Amino acid sequence: MIDIRTSAPGKAVIAGEYVVLAGAPAISMALNRRARVRVVEIDDSAHRVSAPGYLEESFRFRGEADGAVIWLDELPDAGSFALLECVWKQVGTSHKGGLSITLNTADFFDPASGSKLGLGSSAALTTALTSALVCLQRDNRSAESLAAKAHRDFQQGAGSGIDIATAVYGGVIEYKAGQPVATLRWPTNLSYRVLWSGKPVSTTEKLSRLVDQSSGPGNNRVAALSRELTGAWKKGEVTSVLSVLRQYTDALEQYSIDQRLGIFEAGHQELADKAKAHRNIVYKPCGAGGGDIGIVLGESIHDVDLFAEDAVASGFSAPDILLDIDGVTTEELVSEGNKTC
Repeated sequence: MIDIRTSAPGKAVIAGEYVVLAGAPAISMALNRRARVRVVEIDDSAHRVSAPGYLEESFRFRGEADGAVIWLDELPDAGSFALLECVWKQVGTSHKGGLSITLNTADFFDPASGSKLGLGSSAALTTALTSALVCLQRDNRSAESLAAKAHRDFQQGAGSGIDIATAVYGGVIEYKAGQPVATLRWPTNLSYRVLWSGKPVSTTEKLSRLVDQSSGPGNNRVAALSRELTGAWKKGEVTSVLSVLRQYTDALEQYSIDQRLGIFEAGHQELADKAKAHRNIVYKPCGAGGGDIGIVLGESIHDVDLFAEDAVASGFSAPDILLDIDGVTTEELVSEGNKTC
């Protein structure tokens, strides 16, 4: 009996947001909030998909030879399972029997409010689902490449692919579009806390505001500092990392103003300004900004924790979100014991 279980982590972009679209290097860290997929063989001619916490019932579908998904049950709306459709188009399956597919992204929601935390749930789920179907097919194609194509389709052509790469590799990565991903070490003695603004943001909507992602002094300044930060990060020089990151955050503020992106809205600006009063503390929003999450970094965990407490008092929250060293994992349960694809 087929029983495949996969999971993939979320992400936080530390540097390079937006300018990574124009070829600049970016640093991203995987987070210990994971999307989980289970694919089980069932006695049915049709497939079934369920998404606990998103849609409580399951829905039947049939996969066509051309990768199209034909729904046999009425969906709440046409886009309810758009992500599955995009993955199925890239991977599909020639499996003769029915499959029960469970998509679980509960880790990516705040349990109190039900709001998305903004940790890259769609990329993590795309990676986990693609990996499960590749395992099922005994497919020799690259799950990373297939997931990147599927997620780009899902985002209607937007995005750089950094979120998929982070979900695949885990840990900390240097990402530059079109080049091999480089894994990085977390600098010794660099402390951090991830903070949540309480306001979810649509990355796709943010990207649609981008006026000019390829040139201009603001873009060039952010890109140059992202390259400089990557160099300092590789050397593990915490003082240099924080110094460059402070300059990077200032440049990102101006870039946000120039591009009218609102990256520092939803309280991020207030926290960034407070951090400037501390010599060894830097705070910045992560990724699209304007809500979702930010990160405070410093040489002293005591200083970082005090800053986080102050942020919580001002309306942010500090969920237990940490670096996840593992990327996508795939496990197939078989009668003689478990194995990885």
